[in-house]
Amino acid sequence: MSKWSPGRDAGVPITAMLQFHGWPHDPGSSNSISFIADAVLEDAQGLARVGYTSVMVQNLGSRSPWRAESAEELAAMSALTAMVRHEVPDIQLGLNLPSDDPVASIAAAYASRADFVRLKVFVGVMRRAEGTLDGCGSRALAYRRQLRAEHIEIWADVHDRTGEPVWPTDFAEGLLEAEYVGARTFVVTGKSVSDTMHKLSLARTAVPERTLVVGGGVDDSNVTSMLERADRVIVGNYLQDQARVGRVDLDRAQRLLEAARGR
Repeated sequence: MSKWSPGRDAGVPITAMLQFHGWPHDPGSSNSISFIADAVLEDAQGLARVGYTSVMVQNLGSRSPWRAESAEELAAMSALTAMVRHEVPDIQLGLNLPSDDPVASIAAAYASRADFVRLKVFVGVMRRAEGTLDGCGSRALAYRRQLRAEHIEIWADVHDRTGEPVWPTDFAEGLLEAEYVGARTFVVTGKSVSDTMHKLSLARTAVPERTLVVGGGVDDSNVTSMLERADRVIVGNYLQDQARVGRVDLDRAQRLLEAARGR
């Protein structure tokens, strides 16, 4: 299995989301575990075939409590991610659990041999639709150390766009706080494309030696400009098949790669 390290461009630096809309135990989901596993694996293989070197698995249908992942979600996501690792061994593989529980996330990556986890609200306190969410950076790093699993990268969101800081803290200060706690790869996402570009400029100044990843809002019209300022982009919504819920449109995926390669 080839290993990936932050800052090293293994192909086009795009991480494609493998997003499905819930397990059978989630509200509103009617698909079986076998159906979900087959669909996610088919999409992962398709993305690898057209040239993607990085994917991240995410369940969009769960309503897990923040920072307290359910046992069934942890078990199912660990098994699903391990299957993708086994069947597509050379791709960079990550996961983002619905709860952003740092211990459950790292445990799932440890069990499935994933390369990274995405954790939102790494430092500080954010107010979101679900309530308030405390920073998890220190807990995540301590648990990763406990497992002797420092090879698992943590992609840390600062000022995630789905919430607002509880107290006024500017973005640059939040980045420095996260770096102090131990973040080395930062996920940067603004409320709009222009806001993301502005935040990337601030991040380059505040943490110039760190890896910057755009967390959303990327499509074939802006991927070039995004990659001029960021080291990598995560793409989810743009890749979604409009006719098949929760599936990847490989034609769109190909167009995005071509746009990025033309930068």
